[in-house]
Amino acid sequence: KFTINGATIPGMTSNVLEDTEIYDFNNFPIPVKADTLTTDNGQIRIKVKPILN
Repeated sequence: KFTINGATIPGMTSNVLEDTEIYDFNNFPIPVKADTLTTDNGQIRIKVKPILN
C-alpha cells in the first residue's frame, strides 16, 4: 500500500507506481544512506547520513 504522512491512498499500490531515480548515491563522494525524503515548494530534499565503518 502507498501512504503519505500516514494517510493511505485507496487503489494506489506498487503495481500502479513507477520507479523514479532521484539520485544515484553510488556517485556520492562518501558512503551515505538516505535518512528522510521531504518535498516542499516543488523541491525534493533528501537528508542523508554517512555510513560509518
